[in-house]
Order: sequence, then C-alpha cells, then structure tokens
Amino acid sequence: MSYKINKILEEACIEFERMVNKVSKNRSRKIVTTQDVVMKYADKLKYEKNNHLLLVEDQIKDDLQTAEEGTNERKIIQLQKRIIEEALRLRKESKNSLTHPIERNYVEAPIFSASVPKQHTLLKLKNHEGKITENRSGYRKIEYTSETGDYLTPFDFKTFAGLQKLWEIKGRNKNFGFTYPELCRVINANVDGGTYEILRASIIKLSRTTIRIEDYEDKEMSERINTHTHYLIHINQVPNQQNKLLIIRLNDHLHHGLESGNIIHINLLTFQDFKTNISAMLYPLLTSLIKNRRRLDLDKLINNLVLNHMDRRKALKLLREAFDEFLENQMISRAEFIREGRSFRYVEIEYPDQLLTNFNDQGVFESFSFLDTSWL
Repeated sequence: MSYKINKILEEACIEFERMVNKVSKNRSRKIVTTQDVVMKYADKLKYEKNNHLLLVEDQIKDDLQTAEEGTNERKIIQLQKRIIEEALRLRKESKNSLTHPIERNYVEAPIFSASVPKQHTLLKLKNHEGKITENRSGYRKIEYTSETGDYLTPFDFKTFAGLQKLWEIKGRNKNFGFTYPELCRVINANVDGGTYEILRASIIKLSRTTIRIEDYEDKEMSERINTHTHYLIHINQVPNQQNKLLIIRLNDHLHHGLESGNIIHINLLTFQDFKTNISAMLYPLLTSLIKNRRRLDLDKLINNLVLNHMDRRKALKLLREAFDEFLENQMISRAEFIREGRSFRYVEIEYPDQLLTNFNDQGVFESFSFLDTSWL
C-alpha cells in the first residue's frame, strides 16, 4: 500500500473512531458524520495516482473478506473502502473538468527533460556563472539557458501547464494574478504548505529559463520564424505566503500562440497517472504530432525528450517501455520500431479509430486520454 495513501487512511480511521465515541444515539446523525469523514479524506486522496488507488482498493477488498461481521475492524475497513471509492469517483469528475490548453510550439520544443542527468553531469554542464546553455533539437530547434543551472523536469511542465490553464480561467490576459491554492487546484495537487514550496521553486526555475526557438510556428504566417531569446514567464516576486497574490506575465510568443488557438489540450490526471516520466512527457508530444505523423523519427523523439545525455540503447529501451504503456492503456493500437540498416530509426504508430474522432473541424487533433473511456 502506498505510504501516503496508508497514512491518510490511518488519519481517517482515527477521526472516525473519535467521532463514534462522541456521537449521540441518533443514528441519522452518525451516518451524516461518517459521510463527512469519507468526503474529507477522499478529497485528500483524489489526486493520488489512479493505479495506486486501485491497488489499495484491491487490498481493502481482500481484508474485508477475512474481517468478521459486526466487528470494529470490519467497520474500519468498510470506511476505508468508501473513502477509496469516493476518491476514484472524484478523480473521474475532476478528469472531465480539468482539460489544459498548451501552446504547441512549447510542446514540440525540447524544453522539458523526461530524464535529468546525474548531479555530477549537471556540474560539468554549468559555465563559470553557474548557468547551463545548450543548443537542442528535436521537433523544434532551440537555444536553452537555465540561469539556475537546472534542467526543467516533468513537474515543471505540470506547473507550466497549470499556468496556461490559469491564463484561460483568468480571462486570457497576458498579465494575471493567482495564489498558490488556485495553482494547486488546477494541477491536481494537494493544497498544503509542502506543495507551495515545491511550486515556488518550480515557478522560479521557469522564470529564470530563457529559450530562443529557431522555427516557431505562427498560425498567421506562412513561414516559421526565429524568435528572440525570451524568458518562459516573467514574475517580479515569488512570495512565500500561500494567499499572497503572484502577478505573472506570459512571454509574447507564448501568449500569441495561446490567443491565436495554436494549442493542444491534455489532461493532467492522465499525465500524472503514467508510470514513467518518459511516458508522461511523450503524452503531450504525441498529442501535438498526431495530426500528420504516423512514422516518428526515434532520434528526434530522444532529442525532444532530452534523453540524449544517455546511451542510445538505453534511451530506446525507455521509449519502448513508454509505447508499451500507451498500448496497455489503449491510447495507441500499434507501435512498431523500424530498422534502417543495423539500427532502429523510426517508430510507426497506429491509433484506435474512435480516437481519431477527436480531430476538430479544422482537422487539428486536440486531445486524448486513457482516463476518458467514452471512446474505448
């Protein structure tokens, strides 16, 4: 059982026993109070990984079979079962309401790393000012500079996606304000002090990362353009207080792309539920590339996911595992690695027919999710 899930269930059991000891003989009051406990702790669990919750649910069902009728132990296990079932229901509900717009150029550019090099490798990459500057290629070519000497991680991508969701919620303006609890809610994170600190660090990393995209695609122009060097986001101050307003400004290229509709949609619960970071970062990239590509260049994928710091054979193994997970979750129906000479050079992908109905009227594929089972 997941340590975090187990800990939250233990807290629920303690509160339940305390409630039972205090409750009056009014049975209806007891039922209502028990439901309050269920809802309180299900809300804390609804952002845990789906497969973790299902594993815990299976364990609880096994425990329930051996627990004797009418015992306090059985009542506790039944409470845990109700909490997990409610958490799964809330996840499904959140999945339907939290669809995140992401600007396509920033998905197809190798900005976020699915795998971060070891610390001693990062140290070698830093210049005398402690910065990392790299020329990266993939489905876009960029110059990447981190003033903090970091690689941006899948969690930073999640933060970046949350900021674009807030842009949509807050009125689609280049400048907008938000609080940590608001950001937590749109990225499916628990609202607590520990999360705020992680988000604060992520926002600082994003605000101190610059890129120059050599082949930025503007829907209003026939040719791709070379952008100027720009920060991903601009923010004057990143406060510690949870309810303090953060004022953010999106960079011109990001805001223009969002405003002009050059976007895909992803579901962050789907993103979170993948078993590996490779699968998670491949998800938005495939969502963007599905429009006109069924054969993908493996080296471009490796570069785009910033896996080129590792041995190519290891990177290919990780990609195979990621595509296997997409197959397992029926997000694709086939993924075949194609040799050219002695090496694997391409992967050919087929998508379920029902999935292709997600193309919009302009022929642009907008989103797919293995949590959305309506098309399975």
